Amino acid sequence: MNGFSTFFRIQLQRHLRSPALWFVLICTMIGARYFVPLPGAGYATLSVNNAIPEPTSALMGMQLGILTSMLLSPLGYIFLKAGPTRRHPWQVEDVTPSNRLAQTLGQGSADIIALWLIMGTVGFGGLILSFFRMPLSEIRPHETLLTLALLAAPSLALIAAVRTLLKSRPRLRGAWGDFVFFMLWMAGIIFAATFFTTDSGSAFQDAFGYAAAISGSTAEPVISASVGGGPAVSADSIRLDALKGTTNSEFLLSRLFWLFMAFVILVFSAVIYKPRLVKSAKKRKSQSLLQKAGASLGTLCAASILSVFGRIHPIIRSHMSQILSPRLIAFILTAISLSGFVLPFRKGVGPALMLIFIFLISRHSGFWQARNLRQYRSTLPSAPLAQFIWACAAAVILVFLFCVPSIVRAVMDQTIGTILPDLGFLILAIPFGLLALGYVTRSATMGRLIMLFIWYGYLNV
Repeated sequence: MNGFSTFFRIQLQRHLRSPALWFVLICTMIGARYFVPLPGAGYATLSVNNAIPEPTSALMGMQLGILTSMLLSPLGYIFLKAGPTRRHPWQVEDVTPSNRLAQTLGQGSADIIALWLIMGTVGFGGLILSFFRMPLSEIRPHETLLTLALLAAPSLALIAAVRTLLKSRPRLRGAWGDFVFFMLWMAGIIFAATFFTTDSGSAFQDAFGYAAAISGSTAEPVISASVGGGPAVSADSIRLDALKGTTNSEFLLSRLFWLFMAFVILVFSAVIYKPRLVKSAKKRKSQSLLQKAGASLGTLCAASILSVFGRIHPIIRSHMSQILSPRLIAFILTAISLSGFVLPFRKGVGPALMLIFIFLISRHSGFWQARNLRQYRSTLPSAPLAQFIWACAAAVILVFLFCVPSIVRAVMDQTIGTILPDLGFLILAIPFGLLALGYVTRSATMGRLIMLFIWYGYLNV
């Protein structure tokens, strides 16, 4: 118990002493204003059967809870990974004789409390809004806070537990962990949406709570439900009993179940935890013949590209060399690029190149924003803005080179006009957006996750 309280206190103090948490708290309280739009607003954050729900105190809490549970959960993951606790004295903690379970539960519980503080500021912003949106006689603060907490608290606890799970294994502490989180988040939303399409759906399959809460709030069958920012679908309204939907026995049991699952994941994280290894002490793993051949071909592909730009500008060549690491990725990119002569760009080559470059460029942006490298760059003769421009130029040129086969085919087929927006987005928006987000946040996590969401939307448009 002493070990748990010690790690809990240290982790929570790191959150509370950081300006990042207070900045997020202020932003979420202001953002609550846009989570619940005015009745005459041109957009809707929640619609059921193409109708906008009538405003009540409980509904306001449910709206805030659904948006916090679904849309703010990725931001909560980003905050935990790229926030004040992204760096910790692992050289000491990994060899400490204290109980690993106590350490994991203490740090995980502190992360959950930090996310619940963010949830609390959303609720506080909702209470302030209720005094401007509803008559004074209809304001019930306890209903707003209760429905918000029942929806969002288990989901945020689950996000903190998943983050703890991913950082317990070395291979999942970086980009692979972000990709796994993205896939789990999407799978959770898609699996919960099946609650509307099946008659035998259970609230336990809804980790975020939005489908079960909406379905239990109305006696009408839910044909369609839209969550998030979007144009107001119609002027029709629907009456939702949000308090009934979030306090029925099955829904309450499901939220307790997912809260318990968060605890189980924390315990499992302590069991499978693997300490970090000093890279210089790692043993070289034997490579298969296929891996060696791929690495050799990748080195050849990268060398042929870099040799051209080494004569033009050495800084561009340096950035491109760092992006094309490991060399096996250069061979994979070359194979995908050459397939552009035969495969369509919009549904084949483009999304594949975009996905790979999201990981490569985001890693490059986070690498150059580390504190020690920022201090090193301050000693260089070129200004920081010039260094940022060189990095953007290298990324743009590199992406353009791998799009050349698709461009050649589109020109020959006279379809270049149809893929110009896609080419512009891939060649210009992806590199600049990732490098800019890395520069602002000093981390690769936010840019990588945001671009992964954009990539998923691009893939399904």
